[in-house]
Amino acid sequence: MLSIALNIKDRPVTIIGGGSVALRKFKTLISEGAKVKVVAKDFIDGFMDQGAELIKDIYKKEYIEGAYLIFIASDDEELNAQIEMDAKALGVLYNRCDKSSSSDFISINMKKIGGIDVSISTSGRLPDLNKTIMDDLKKYDSYDDEYLDLASKLRSYYIHYQKQDMIKKIKNYTKEEILSYIKEFEDFENKSGNENE
Repeated sequence: MLSIALNIKDRPVTIIGGGSVALRKFKTLISEGAKVKVVAKDFIDGFMDQGAELIKDIYKKEYIEGAYLIFIASDDEELNAQIEMDAKALGVLYNRCDKSSSSDFISINMKKIGGIDVSISTSGRLPDLNKTIMDDLKKYDSYDDEYLDLASKLRSYYIHYQKQDMIKKIKNYTKEEILSYIKEFEDFENKSGNENE
């Protein structure tokens, strides 16, 4: 499988199913700004309009036409197989929540830790392990966006002044140390600029 981060903002995404698995997908898709359509005979509590289209009906092929992605999350294996065939015929990427091995894609648990985007996947085999690993990664919260921006600036100074051997040490610096090193480079450049005038 090829891991990618897909921008689904304002993209039409259809979910077939109204149970707990469908609800988890629904919440993620809504939070990412997708145009969500959910089709199910019944919905558990938690599905809210939120700009989504909730259709209380049996599945019809027309409901997946024009979708950018499809999540097949019904509890009827025969129906899921039919939706899979329809998706293939329409050339729409689909995820069978009950059978990841035959899906075009799988959903990977993605989280922002500090300024770092992290993705974890057990390919659906042990989802609880994803959460455990994510919790373990919380120790990297200090690498926030400000830290990474400063680290990137210091890295560019090291590259410019051919100090590539120093780059690997940056991740061990505190924010204050990075600021101090950047100031040294800026002072050096200001001094050099003044001497050349």
